[in-house]
Amino acid sequence: MNQHDLTAARPDVPDRATRPPRRLGRGATRAQHPPVPRQKWPAVVMAAFAGVVFAVGLSWFHNGAESLVGLHQVVAVGVQRQAHGLQMLDLYIVPTAAASGTPAPASWELAGALVITHGSEDRLVGAKIDGRQATVTAGAGTPGAVTVTTERPTPVGLAAGDARVTVADPALRAGTVVPVTLTFAHRGDVHVSVPVLVSAAGPSDAATAGGAG
Repeated sequence: MNQHDLTAARPDVPDRATRPPRRLGRGATRAQHPPVPRQKWPAVVMAAFAGVVFAVGLSWFHNGAESLVGLHQVVAVGVQRQAHGLQMLDLYIVPTAAASGTPAPASWELAGALVITHGSEDRLVGAKIDGRQATVTAGAGTPGAVTVTTERPTPVGLAAGDARVTVADPALRAGTVVPVTLTFAHRGDVHVSVPVLVSAAGPSDAATAGGAG
């Protein structure tokens, strides 16, 4: 009698095909299948898209800043400072058109831009450069207060027709940093340290060259 006949002869022994599944003992674990790897391409695409958006936004902001100041080129050679709700953009000191090109310039002027970032508009009524009293000239070329608004930066000494802050000081030397005090009608004195340059490549030099010719 073979094994099949013995099993068939014993009704209390279930057939292998009809046996219930074997229960796992305590502490036993079922076989784990390796996890299906997640697709990474959506995250890569989103990161690339964010990079493109950032680059476009940065380019728009840079071009918008140039058009806002009203310059052909923003010259990043001066000091940037914010105080008392006033933003001072790219301030530096260069020889005036009359003194440009001389070995020891005796007259200098402030160049850059001013804009109100907090509060109402104000008027620049006076200034000191390296402790010496400076002359504030409005856009018309006559001494007087210069109005600084919140709408757009007010250029100073960058092109013909701009407001000017000039000083006669033979002791000034290019390559130094000197204190500048800007006096406003409402804000009072605003102090900033400004670099002194021989010249600055950009609209200021173009205006100087045009005036010299």
